[in-house]
Amino acid sequence: DEDNLSDWSEAVEFTYIATSINNYALTANVFPNPTTGNVTIVLSHPMVNANVQVCDIYGRQISTHQVEGLQFELNLGNLAPGVYMLRFIEANAVLNTVKVVKR
Repeated sequence: DEDNLSDWSEAVEFTYIATSINNYALTANVFPNPTTGNVTIVLSHPMVNANVQVCDIYGRQISTHQVEGLQFELNLGNLAPGVYMLRFIEANAVLNTVKVVKR
């Protein structure tokens, strides 16, 4: 090919936009990363009546989990090995997106 991609390659482009609510940006620490099952998530600010969406590398939503507070656990044990995105959503706004590797 002219673009040096094989016939089976697919170009994927990601754009992440962090939105702040109440004049703060949400920081999310996810560990262990990579993981084989449960991850602990520690946030810079408490989330209230919020969701974490687990998405595959193509942005397809796999599951949604209701969350509250500064720290919580998420079980990723049922997912196939690969790269996933955790989308933190509050008041219909995506506050942060974090990549996590499932082994």
